Amino acid sequence: MTLDAPDASGLRYQARYAKHILSDRILIATSLGYFRKDSRQNLYRDIYTAGNSRRRVTGDLSLLADLLASPHSALRIGGGISAWYRRDNIWTGSNFLIENDGSISNLTTTRYRLNEWNTGYHLTLEFEQRVANNVAISGKVGWASLQEASTSVQAGIGVSYLFE
Repeated sequence: MTLDAPDASGLRYQARYAKHILSDRILIATSLGYFRKDSRQNLYRDIYTAGNSRRRVTGDLSLLADLLASPHSALRIGGGISAWYRRDNIWTGSNFLIENDGSISNLTTTRYRLNEWNTGYHLTLEFEQRVANNVAISGKVGWASLQEASTSVQAGIGVSYLFE
């Protein structure tokens, strides 16, 4: 998953519950996810400070249509609504003095903190293949637009257990 900055890409862990309806051609799904990315900022030579800290708790409600009439494979396209909690602690700058011996002193760091809910929508394309009676593997790409939180591009793989 990516966020609005190049230093904010990483894994988003997600759990999803889905219900198949209309002869297995429509999928209604709800999911919860968590994303965390921390970085560090190089100040001088090999001296670092905490950089950006980004957290997301994500919730999505999706409606997907299956384009394949197969009991073992699914190619789904769809979208839905999203609500993501954003907690960011962004490094905006540091001031310090460089001593004669190369060390630094009087370090001050400024940060921008943000805690807010963002809502929006998402689009999804996924392929799923059954590998056993109740087990399937899938690949997914998606895009989410979340107001001030900008956009997020996503790609992932999944393993599903099918309750029948």
